[in-house]
Amino acid sequence: MSKEFNQGKIKPLIKIIAQILEQDPYLHKDYDKLIAKVEAEVPELKDKTKCPNCDASMTQYVYNLNVLGTALVINMAKAVREATRAGKSFTEANIVHIPTLPTSDAIRHKTTHCAKLGLIAKYIKDGRQIKGMWVITKRGFAALKGEEIPNGIIVWRGRTIERPDNMTTFAKVRARHERKVGENNNYCAEVMDYNPNDWIGFAGFHDGRLF
Repeated sequence: MSKEFNQGKIKPLIKIIAQILEQDPYLHKDYDKLIAKVEAEVPELKDKTKCPNCDASMTQYVYNLNVLGTALVINMAKAVREATRAGKSFTEANIVHIPTLPTSDAIRHKTTHCAKLGLIAKYIKDGRQIKGMWVITKRGFAALKGEEIPNGIIVWRGRTIERPDNMTTFAKVRARHERKVGENNNYCAEVMDYNPNDWIGFAGFHDGRLF
């Protein structure tokens, strides 16, 4: 079996642009008009949902930190603290069984969301994920202590794109939530009682985490 490569659509597109500029050399000074001309010749460029070269999806997903995600990390941290007080080492304590975490289902279901934000991670042992077990990452503990973290990320084709110009803290998430619903909410009491001073000095991180 021989190996061949699809030429794609980039070279034909360059040829079309060159022909357009040959007909009207001044279009290079008017970007919007040039784009309009190119899109008229290549209508596929108007479809923002697919790559005009390979037809792959161009959909990207935005994960923003919200009060439920904040509540999940706080509840996990409380479980870790209780486990250390019971005599477990920090590394051992920082393995939390989410299905039995004493909180609401809405909060427990935020694991994937918080993992995308780099606040928690799946617990891996011997190269395998242990079902239901999660750990708080370095970024998660930094957030608990009041440090700034990215407010949200964009995931495109499995690749994470962070937005360093859009930072937040757990306290800001709480304030934003309070402005929206006031103090009358029955599932995020942990966030309302959150105080970063409670977590300063709560040292130690799970080994091998990137965030």
